[in-house]
Amino acid sequence: MRNEEVIAQDPAPGFFKETMAASKHAKIALHVMGTLLGALLFAAALLLAGTTHLGMPGHIVVFWMPALMAGRALGGYRGSGIFVGTGGAMLANVNRLVIDGDLLGFVLAAVVVEAVMLAARQNPSVVVAIFVGIAASLGKMIPKVAAVLFAGGTPHHNRSTLPFMLGAYLLFGVVAGVIYAGGRYVKRKMEAKP
Repeated sequence: MRNEEVIAQDPAPGFFKETMAASKHAKIALHVMGTLLGALLFAAALLLAGTTHLGMPGHIVVFWMPALMAGRALGGYRGSGIFVGTGGAMLANVNRLVIDGDLLGFVLAAVVVEAVMLAARQNPSVVVAIFVGIAASLGKMIPKVAAVLFAGGTPHHNRSTLPFMLGAYLLFGVVAGVIYAGGRYVKRKMEAKP
């Protein structure tokens, strides 16, 4: 009976709570650092996309969407893509006007990606990964379409180019989704190796 009493007693009552508090702060610090690194990665992708302009609407999604998904993974929590997308777009916009003031488009794209990933329970199949690319691309396109419809156009688009713009955004969204699905496949293969 004496041994059971000794085992049941806590030898250091404050030690467990202090350790849990320290690990909680460390986890928060890792999330913050991951989000900041993700935002830097996203900003770098936008700056790279700005230097390689192909002359096609929506082509930069193949740069920023995989960077957004990698930034989400670095953040390590649900909703991190919104912070990564917003922070990265703001950083790229400070450096130079690569995104032509399209910060709202990147925020909407990040919100759309987070909503789709929440519905997919953070583990999308290949088809859902491709849908994520399309949804991100179309989310980015929404402010441009609004500018065309309500303000008469943007510097590069008007009402007559809307069908072409939609087709290009869809095409590049599929390509970005395939890149994301390929990245997930490589990650799974790397984790499966002993």
